[in-house]
Amino acid sequence: MIVKIIAFVAVLVCWTFYIAKSLLHKKRPKTAAVYCCLMALCIVEGALYLADVYFPFSIAPVRFFFEPIGKKLLTP
Repeated sequence: MIVKIIAFVAVLVCWTFYIAKSLLHKKRPKTAAVYCCLMALCIVEGALYLADVYFPFSIAPVRFFFEPIGKKLLTP
């Protein structure tokens, strides 16, 4: 199981660096920063899920955090 978690983290970290690098070359540093933060959260949550660690929590804190970010990204 440890090998699976290490492989998962390694693949997603490499993919995140690749996408962030392409976003930085397109002169979009804010988008790259938001993408890296979201992927870091996904990597941590995915690794904990693979390790069979479950967190019973409400969706309210997550929605409170991500809703303003989504509104700022989607407004023209």
